Amino acid sequence: MTTHSLADALADRQVQELLGALQSEHVVTPGAFENDVEQALKETISSRLTDEPVAYETILDEHGDLVGSTDRERETLPWWLLDFVWTVDTEGSDQMELTLDDPASLSRFEDYPEGETRVVDISLRDDHPFKEVLTALQDLKQALADEVDPEIIDGAGNGTIRSFPERDRLFDSPYGDNKLETHRDFENWLGDLLGLFPPENDASTGLLMALTNVRRSHAENVLPDQTLSQFDRIGLVDEDDRIFNQRYYEALGTILEFVGVFDQHISVNPPEELDVQTDQYDDGEMFPLQYAFHDAWASANQPVDGADEWFGRVGNSTLETEEERRFANVAFDTPLWIHSSSVLFQPWEKSYYASNRDQLHTLLDKRNHPVDE
Repeated sequence: MTTHSLADALADRQVQELLGALQSEHVVTPGAFENDVEQALKETISSRLTDEPVAYETILDEHGDLVGSTDRERETLPWWLLDFVWTVDTEGSDQMELTLDDPASLSRFEDYPEGETRVVDISLRDDHPFKEVLTALQDLKQALADEVDPEIIDGAGNGTIRSFPERDRLFDSPYGDNKLETHRDFENWLGDLLGLFPPENDASTGLLMALTNVRRSHAENVLPDQTLSQFDRIGLVDEDDRIFNQRYYEALGTILEFVGVFDQHISVNPPEELDVQTDQYDDGEMFPLQYAFHDAWASANQPVDGADEWFGRVGNSTLETEEERRFANVAFDTPLWIHSSSVLFQPWEKSYYASNRDQLHTLLDKRNHPVDE
């Protein structure tokens, strides 16, 4: 994204479309999502489970061994155990209750007598990462509603997000197949939601690119007056007179940490040298949307004059006032920003830049963007 395309991405119509989509009732709140998926999963497994415990033998007969405690070949737990917490107990005088929330508890489940074991409850994990993403979308919606000029807000539409699926169209269970799947309606809804994230959405990508934290006085030397005026109208100039908005930054940074939900995952194909997460429980150094954001920029743009110096200086030095003025010449054409008086790649802060700097240097080299080492 260049300075010219940045202005296009943050034009009134683009911001209105983003805000209109975020304001749609189909961008569900974390609480509504949690309630619906919990009830849907219980109903998929057994219609009685929403009201009373269900014998595990009944679930075995209908769906196979969903808990999978005897599946020695499975390297990781299936998503319905990773993402949800199952509570089971046994009937009789020696009643035992167990919460299935990690591999150790799963191994203890093997000691439960099959004929006396019941599934009591299934609940979404309290710390499920997708709830944080949904919260960030709500935060971004509110920040835009608070910060953007009311004349722009008045033109916001209703968005194009498909309805969040009804509970009977969230999950499927192939008969006796030992597994659960998300329904195609859920996949389609999630695809629409991803259309609001960087780098897919022009306006949210433009917001992230604009969050350079450059002084407005320096930006005046490199940006057209019309673009700066638009920055003012959409809340991109903070109380310190810098091109920044903390609320936008925090929301977009969290959104870029989205990896997937249930059996739906972000699919990217990074070079072998890069360590990118493959699912939400992987320990890769970079989230797939963070990679996609930088790869999209590097693939769509020619090398920017002077950017090689700042790519090479990421995290390595403190900017003096005159250097900050020079940095402004490339800031709005590159995915870089100022944090703690240092130039960093978006959206990382100073304490997290090191490993990602090396990875992104590799990416830039692959896409023929020079880096001054």
